[in-house]
This record gives sequence, structure tokens and C-alpha cells, in this order.
Amino acid sequence: MGPIADRLQSIGEAIEGYIDCLALGQQRGLLAARRQVLACLEQCCVHASDGTFFDTLDHLARDSGITPSLQHLVSSGVQAARAAYPSLRGLSGEGLSSRIPGPKGTPVGLERYRFATHSFLLTEIDHEAVYHWGWQEIGRLKQQMETVSNRIWPGRCFKEVVQLLKTDSRYSVDSPESFLERMSEIQQEALQRLWATRCSTCRNKGRTVEVRLFSEGQHAGRLLYSAIGGFFPTRVRLVRKA
Repeated sequence: MGPIADRLQSIGEAIEGYIDCLALGQQRGLLAARRQVLACLEQCCVHASDGTFFDTLDHLARDSGITPSLQHLVSSGVQAARAAYPSLRGLSGEGLSSRIPGPKGTPVGLERYRFATHSFLLTEIDHEAVYHWGWQEIGRLKQQMETVSNRIWPGRCFKEVVQLLKTDSRYSVDSPESFLERMSEIQQEALQRLWATRCSTCRNKGRTVEVRLFSEGQHAGRLLYSAIGGFFPTRVRLVRKA
């Protein structure tokens, strides 16, 4: 828990650095992509509200049996982290989003992209080859989507099949309980297929999946995995839409 407490305390500094980078980028004409900033602002609104991940973490720390001094560090770190997010959330009120180009003017640039990919992957890649591979994958996935949709409803286009899946009672559930039951079956089946391809020493770890439904305010994402007593994620948290 010590490293977690330290990281919580450093969130404010990280957010201040991000704000400085946005300001410096504006001065130099190197703006972040609009969709990235807006997504970040949305997440900040969630993390700055009540009933977030930070509250969950604080409760977990209290129930974990750690020393009172360490528990205090985690609690103070949680408060510091929650207090830091509104500063970034407030940028939206200052018109930051209005000064960022939209999709047609989304800035990337080859130099910036190479730097970002190296920072993320920690290695050099052939960007042109990866770019063409990405489009090939999109084409392959699109073909798979069309094949599956034609199997579900022959002769209909993909959008019509999607609408069918959303509205037809044969493909939908009528309650949160039914939804969780179905998602549990899907997650368990996926996990069994995964372990069938792993080494024998790993197959006894994470053999079951627990699926839970959380309210929207608790997490910024829509699907989260967490481990319970092991290295492999065994809990799936599905975030309910408002």
C-alpha cells in the first residue's frame, strides 16, 4: 500500500504538469487532439465526484489489515488525488475545448507520432508497415462483422442487424440480473478458452470470473478487470449507464 499512497500523493503534481504541457503546446502551436482532451476532461469530472474509485480504494485500505499509519497515508492520498482533479476539470469552463481543433484539424504529425509510439512501446517500429497493417486489420474485422451479421439476419445490412440485436427480445435481456447472468457465462467461456491455450502451470489460476454491476459515477470506464488474490484478473466490473 505504500507505493499506492505515494502515487496518490503525486497525482496533483502530474495534473499540474499536464496543464502546463497543454499551455506550452498552445503557445507553440502543438495542440493535443480535441478528442483526447475532451475524454480526459470527462474522466476528471467522474473522478472529482462522489462515489468514485478513490472512495472504493479508501474502503479497501481500511479493510485490508494494514497499519494505522499506512492507512492514514492512503486516506490522505485519496483526498489529495480527489482534490487535484477539479483543477483540470475547470479548464473546460475556461474555453480550452473551444481552442482545440476538431476532427478535421486533429494534429498529429509524423515526428510527434514517432516520439509518442516510442514512449509507449519503448522500441522503434516501422510506422508505414504498421499503418498498412492497421488498415488490413480493419478490413478483416469489417469482413468478419458482415459475415456474422449475415448469419444472424441474411440479406440485411450491418446497421439493420445491430438494430435488431438492440430491440429483438431474442437477443436482449429484461433485467440487470439477467444481464449479469449472461455476461458471467460469456466471461467464463472466454476464460476457459484462454486457459486452454496457456501452460499447464497457469491453468489453475483465475478459473472463475465474478461479474458485478456498478453505478456510472464509480468508474470512468465501461469495463474493468481486477485480480482477486492472484495475478490474473478475475473480477469484471460493468459500469451501468445513467
